[in-house]
Amino acid sequence: MSLNYHSHILNWLGQLPTDHSPLETPGPKPQKRHYPPSPSMSSEGAKKRQKTGSDIFRSQKIPLPLPRTPGSRTGDPFVDEDPTPRAPTDTTSTSGASTSGRSSPIKRLNELALDSNGVDFREFTTVNYPSGVFTALWDISQLARGNKVISPDKKADIKRAVGQKGGEWFRFVDDLCYCDEEDPRVQWGETPSARSVHKILQKARTSATDGESEYSWNVEVHQAVLDLALRDLRDHVEGDRVNFKFCPSARIMIEYRPGSTPESKMIDFCAVIEPEVESLAMIDGLRKVLPMNSINHTACNPLLKKPLCLAIETKPPGEKWNAARLQVGVWLAAQWTLLARLVHDAGGSFEGLDFLPGIIIQGHEWYFVASGREGTKTVLWTMKGFGATSDILGIYKIVSVLQYLANWAETVYWPWFKKNALGEGSCQGDRLSNMQGTVESTQG
Repeated sequence: MSLNYHSHILNWLGQLPTDHSPLETPGPKPQKRHYPPSPSMSSEGAKKRQKTGSDIFRSQKIPLPLPRTPGSRTGDPFVDEDPTPRAPTDTTSTSGASTSGRSSPIKRLNELALDSNGVDFREFTTVNYPSGVFTALWDISQLARGNKVISPDKKADIKRAVGQKGGEWFRFVDDLCYCDEEDPRVQWGETPSARSVHKILQKARTSATDGESEYSWNVEVHQAVLDLALRDLRDHVEGDRVNFKFCPSARIMIEYRPGSTPESKMIDFCAVIEPEVESLAMIDGLRKVLPMNSINHTACNPLLKKPLCLAIETKPPGEKWNAARLQVGVWLAAQWTLLARLVHDAGGSFEGLDFLPGIIIQGHEWYFVASGREGTKTVLWTMKGFGATSDILGIYKIVSVLQYLANWAETVYWPWFKKNALGEGSCQGDRLSNMQGTVESTQG
């Protein structure tokens, strides 16, 4: 670099100003924002606020549409409102900490247990439960041991399966698993073929191995079991009126929600009664004066005229047991509230009905739960495992218990419902007039 270049730079530096004070350039004058004056609380607007549609609807206990939230089933009927996360159980992210207190199943279980109109959650290890619960628990416990779960006409079919490819699991079926021709189990429905059972076993194992979602388990495994037990194998049953529905979007109406439960709880499947013509006419008459024209505690269209008789909630393997208990407990509590209204209006009683059944499924495992009523509170007893789709004998057990509960619905629940909830044999015209008067006085 040349000497002349250095001299040029030094000469330029010597000409720079020595005053380093900041330059002051006036900025734009801030503009004052003008807002319209806030309305006075004593103004006409406040008076109108007191008579909004929301308040009128709430005073009449008419269900309002729930807001759409990321966990709502309005957009996706297969999203569990609970919701059921796919992350490991009992973990809470930082981003969800602000809502964990509101959505925590354990917190809601505790709140409902303290509510005089809520739900008390108990274990089957207690001894104080109604005779109907004890009978069902005893019978299901016997079936859960594998005792008399297979009709005798399937013995040859199972022996053939043992010698076929993949039939080694049928070796676990021993003589104690077969019932006699005179056994009540024969009247509940047919026993599935070895091929049908093995097909479900393969589906269930694939779902477990592939880590399938709750929805996939429902459509691939649980629905196949319900189809087999309650449809395909009960065609010959005299007076068969039990069917099942896939109902993940069926919400509980606000009139029937227990205690201070602000949110609706939904289940995945339910069993229903298909009424005969005479009973259906009575149901349609009642629906004219019932909320949302439904004979049930939900306004789900396929369930408007078919009385519910079994609640089934599903979860992925090992996930969200407390959430499942909460969902089934709230659902059955709402059903008890509906039944209490129907029985009161019909002049009936709860004599002959001391429990409502439910099932919780976690992946392979199936559990029996039962709900009863103590005063204004609902009690949910859990849990009795009765079978699993992870082995051949477990599938036979599940089918037997489902058919046992279907038989209970037809021989115990439905006759009771027709007499005490529908008022069969009474003057329905007078009853409907009384119910209509009650509705009008409430709305007035």
